[in-house]
Amino acid sequence: MPVLSTYWLAALCFASTALARLLPDVVRLVTTERYHGATRVIPWIVFGFLAFGIYTIVSQGTFFSMRTRLVPVLTLVAAAVNVGLNLLLVPHFGIEGSAAATLLAFALLALLQGLLSHSLHPIRWEYARDLKLLPATSVAFAVGNLGGDGTTALGVKALSVAFIFPLTLLLTGFLTGAERDWLRVRASRLRHG
Repeated sequence: MPVLSTYWLAALCFASTALARLLPDVVRLVTTERYHGATRVIPWIVFGFLAFGIYTIVSQGTFFSMRTRLVPVLTLVAAAVNVGLNLLLVPHFGIEGSAAATLLAFALLALLQGLLSHSLHPIRWEYARDLKLLPATSVAFAVGNLGGDGTTALGVKALSVAFIFPLTLLLTGFLTGAERDWLRVRASRLRHG
């Protein structure tokens, strides 16, 4: 299960990076200028749902333990933090403050649920490998930001996510030896038909 969760988290990180980087340009291409201001919050919202995706992974121990009485309490705590942060941030930052509050609340929910889950039913997640997803996500997102705006930029951003994310995973040693061997065999089969 830990390996599967690592793959799932990697897929979530890759998809979140791609969506956060590409959706603003897609919105600009398919909508009128009236809606272009909404593009500022897309990365905040996407990464907020990445944090919620992490919550779904780290909460597994709680559900396996079948001792879920604190799940609603932690959810209410995160909701209260979200409301409080909205009251604090929205007057100064507007819609971006609200989106940031949601990201922070989901991240808090993942953290609290992860701690609870670990205390109830510890699972040996691949924390060292999972942490290597952070630089891959961050670097791919940042490099994709260099593309600017417009149709050409959309292609540059798509390529940066498609190549920078996996390249960063390779450089950080994310793949195990068995996974690298498996990829080599598959690549060889593709080359030789």
